[in-house]
Amino acid sequence: MSRRCGRQPGRLTGTHSQLARHAVGGRDPDAAIEAAVNLAVARGSLVVAASGNDGEEGSPLNFPAAFPHVLTVAATQQDGSVAPFSSASRFVDLAAPGAQIPVATLEPETGTPTWALADGTSFAAPLVSGAAAWIWTLRPSLDAGQVAQILRTTATDIGAPGRDAAS
Repeated sequence: MSRRCGRQPGRLTGTHSQLARHAVGGRDPDAAIEAAVNLAVARGSLVVAASGNDGEEGSPLNFPAAFPHVLTVAATQQDGSVAPFSSASRFVDLAAPGAQIPVATLEPETGTPTWALADGTSFAAPLVSGAAAWIWTLRPSLDAGQVAQILRTTATDIGAPGRDAAS
């Protein structure tokens, strides 16, 4: 069985897509997104989502990050600590760099392409997705749960020892 993942605008394609990273999210659960997540998980995919950027506003739940079976990613700062904007919840599995990330942008006045630094858990989640893809490249026989467990158990524990809501 092929394990490649092709790309078309707005969707994953290929004979068997194993990894889905959601760039959509919100405070209210959406039945269509939940159904898509459930279908992807049922088909053996690892679904990765950003925890949200509301850590300084009380960390309300963010969906699809708070759906069951989603690998939820918070953001860290350059010093390795959890970024204050990163939403914390019992659903957070991992944290990855998400602060001061260089991004391509346009100068507002001139429209000239340039670089800027940006923050967000949406920058952290693709790093975890890339790590998952790398693991699957090396070990294609693993299932999504095994890949997620490898990511969780090999991550550097930051903050208080053991599982916590922020990282």
